[in-house]
Amino acid sequence: GATVRSEQGAQVFEGGHSGYQRLSDPVVPRRRLELSADGMSLRIADRFEGSGSHAVSIPVQLAPGWALLGLTGYEACCRHISGARLRIGWEAGGEWHIASETGRVAPRYGVALAAPRLVWRAVGPVAQLSLVTTIELVMENTAGDDAGR
Repeated sequence: GATVRSEQGAQVFEGGHSGYQRLSDPVVPRRRLELSADGMSLRIADRFEGSGSHAVSIPVQLAPGWALLGLTGYEACCRHISGARLRIGWEAGGEWHIASETGRVAPRYGVALAAPRLVWRAVGPVAQLSLVTTIELVMENTAGDDAGR
């Protein structure tokens, strides 16, 4: 089942699904989403219950208007056409590989727009795989911007 609750001002969702129970080695993906009290940070923790070796893929799809500025082994920086910036960081349990790809977003029926996405992939004992991703909205002050704050 899924739960939604407030923890120290943050909004937390926890859930999983049974869509992979028909595999010879069944897997249950579990996800915890934690939105900070100020709405500036989203933490996504993925883990897996099961046995055996599996190929796992976890995408983070960005909306149209975002561009990837830089990608390292542990951090991505993105900028929106509005000037807003995101920092996406992660910690991995197991050997994960990240790729920048072009995905699609459908804002309405019959319309698909290209948009960047990050995809983490791993192959290995599923019980040893985990990924914690943090997406932060970066507020950059320029001279005179912080008046009244």
